[in-house]
Amino acid sequence: MSTVKHYVNEVGLNIVLDCGMNISVATVAQIEVAFPNGVKKQWNAAVWTLYGNPNYILYTTVANDLIQAGVYRVQAYVQQITGGNVVWQALGETASFTIYERFQ
Repeated sequence: MSTVKHYVNEVGLNIVLDCGMNISVATVAQIEVAFPNGVKKQWNAAVWTLYGNPNYILYTTVANDLIQAGVYRVQAYVQQITGGNVVWQALGETASFTIYERFQ
């Protein structure tokens, strides 16, 4: 992730995860998030093409996403569903970033 500091309650932060493979056929793209306090949830993301490679997922933070200071751990989750059946699913490598309190 970026070396720029990001702060509690920041809205509009783009979180981009590289899945390491072509995920253009994914029908589900999520970022699984482990908050600093250990709570886990999912953010619905979008498959994103960067430099001609559809290997990425993108999520833009909204209000109440980054409500805690500390280290957030994130992991890409993608799957393809056809006819109600999961055809494939994959997890990306875990990444992390730090959210700071104001004036830190």
